[in-house]
Amino acid sequence: MHDTRLVGGGHVLPKATRKRVRWHGEKRVIHSADVGGHQRFWNLWVDDMVERQVEVVIFMVDHRGTGGENGDIIDAVGGLEYLVDSLIERKWRYRSLKAWWRGRKYSPKQVWVIANKADLWWDSNANILWQSKRLREHSIFNPYRPAMVKLQKAGIPCRVNMMATKIGWNVEQSLLEMLSW
Repeated sequence: MHDTRLVGGGHVLPKATRKRVRWHGEKRVIHSADVGGHQRFWNLWVDDMVERQVEVVIFMVDHRGTGGENGDIIDAVGGLEYLVDSLIERKWRYRSLKAWWRGRKYSPKQVWVIANKADLWWDSNANILWQSKRLREHSIFNPYRPAMVKLQKAGIPCRVNMMATKIGWNVEQSLLEMLSW
């Protein structure tokens, strides 16, 4: 939960933290902030991106976006649609004069849609696509495909990957791959 702002309403942006990522001798330092996926925080995503001039946006999804309750699907797909529409239309609120100056031409270098919790939904099809490096064709990305196409047409590269953060599978490799593009 985020604290509410005293002046102007809304919520306070989280502070970015510094983290070190290491994998096979390669080391990188990243600054990240987890804003949260609740619908009431969607506007904070864009505020934080513009304020900090974020280069890589990571949108985490899981199996709840492909089935289950209707509310889960709407929140997952709607969140990415909101993010994409905000980036394309450049209609965001500026929290300061400095953010306005820096945010006029802001655009992230890339957006990654990461399918998390692979330990729950991994199947033989995912294994085949993983080995042949055709992850984008997996059915877990089907609900997000229109938003990913809109990003590509707008000139913002959209990439996909899979991981299971709970068991630590493909987390470090994915982060280093994101930073090396």
